[in-house]
Amino acid sequence: FTDRDNFFVMLANSKIERYEQLVEEKLKTKLKSVLEQRDKVYDETSEFMKLRHVLQTMHDRNTAQKNKEGDSATVVKPAKVMVNMGNDFFMQARPKTTEYVFVNIGLGFHANLTLPEALTWIQKKESALVKKSDALTDQANEIRFHIKLVYGAIDEIVHPERTKEG
Repeated sequence: FTDRDNFFVMLANSKIERYEQLVEEKLKTKLKSVLEQRDKVYDETSEFMKLRHVLQTMHDRNTAQKNKEGDSATVVKPAKVMVNMGNDFFMQARPKTTEYVFVNIGLGFHANLTLPEALTWIQKKESALVKKSDALTDQANEIRFHIKLVYGAIDEIVHPERTKEG
């Protein structure tokens, strides 16, 4: 090797180190963060799906009871429900009525909604969460693509003969 060759080897090694640093410190960290955000959105979506199922069951029972006894019937009581008292501490409860439910609509606000209103709100919320998770998935795929591009650039530096042949 001549001094000129050593210079190019050192320059190539420097570029490789910078590219590897970019991948490890920036891109992979960002990818991990985006995937964690998406997982949180998936968890939230799952919770809303469970809630929708419970409320739909309550609504169906109310509707069946009203149809059986006529329009003047009182709303049927569910056998038991589990109520989150805070910090994921649950207690069994028997509500007096299931005609209305309080729904946490965000930012510490709760709305007193009928079951059909609550179901409609939950469907809209689920739809928004699905869009958010899709956007995060697209963002994660874009970051993965950037990582592949950087690895391709490293490969070109390490094996320049491949780019001349292809």
